[in-house]
Amino acid sequence: MKDVKNWTKWMYWFTLGIAIIFVYQLATGFDNISASFGRFFWVVRPFLMAVLIAYLFYIPCRIIENLYKRVKWMKKFARPLAVITAYLLVALLIVIVINVVFPSVSRSVIELANSLPGYYRDSLYFIDNMPEDSIISREAMASVIYALEDIDITTFVNPDNIVNYISGILRCC
Repeated sequence: MKDVKNWTKWMYWFTLGIAIIFVYQLATGFDNISASFGRFFWVVRPFLMAVLIAYLFYIPCRIIENLYKRVKWMKKFARPLAVITAYLLVALLIVIVINVVFPSVSRSVIELANSLPGYYRDSLYFIDNMPEDSIISREAMASVIYALEDIDITTFVNPDNIVNYISGILRCC
């Protein structure tokens, strides 16, 4: 009986010691642990992306598959055809976005960049003609407007920066 009591006492202290060492290692080696998790998720990320894509394509594929099953000779190949059709529709959507949406957005950004000097002049004219008893003081508005002079818009519309932004976004995904 005394041996069992001694054994449980030693196991308690051993477990406590292991827990203390674990907490200490966790606190001091957090960089190593986070790096290990980072490497793990770097390896697992393609599988997680595949699961996400499969989840997103499941419902459209089922709908397209049911449409293909209505045709007698396509029943046998309904699922592969549905998957191929879904991927082709997504590829078509991406091509449409690249060819229609991106040029429109880029034209709008260029137009905005070209209009900014006029907006700046209009805002200075508005500040100069503000009534004396307005809620916002002329000095406060002028300081905000003059602070905008320091912003270099060319750094935002520089093609190299846009490529870096897009590559950064793609690295995150």
